[in-house]
Amino acid sequence: VILNVLHNRGGGTLHHVQELAQILEKKAIFLNLIPAPGGNLIIKIVDPNEAFELIFDINSEFNDLIRILKSLGVAHVHYHHLMDHDKKVFDIANILNVSYDFTAHDYFTFCRNITLTDSKNVYSHPDPLGRCACCEANAPSDFGTTINGWREINKKLLIGARNIIAPSVF
Repeated sequence: VILNVLHNRGGGTLHHVQELAQILEKKAIFLNLIPAPGGNLIIKIVDPNEAFELIFDINSEFNDLIRILKSLGVAHVHYHHLMDHDKKVFDIANILNVSYDFTAHDYFTFCRNITLTDSKNVYSHPDPLGRCACCEANAPSDFGTTINGWREINKKLLIGARNIIAPSVF
């Protein structure tokens, strides 16, 4: 059982996850963990013919979520996107004591703007150290930290990954 962590905005990330599940359907069962309004998390099976869905409140039912993931036999976590997720979700693979991979679908791990575009919607080249030019380093960001702090949180996640995958048509 593989747990995919992704955002709730559909698009290319969801399509990619569905394709992976279809290609590997005889080798694994795929579950999606997606954020929902009100601090909730939804677990869904990646099969359009199945209606399996569980909803957990991230604050009051996080331990129940972990218990259910263990009972479902989650053996690996694949982080596809962390947009709109609570920081607790970053630790799920470690809490379950399983390996994890990370697929970089865009620039979200080091820039809050997934397209690296500035306020005029113009591409903003990263500097030589890989920092975007869109965000001020000390600007507020998710998890009560600054952009630099947020990058450090993402850096720890990336360093711990078994594999980092960057899909491309090339």
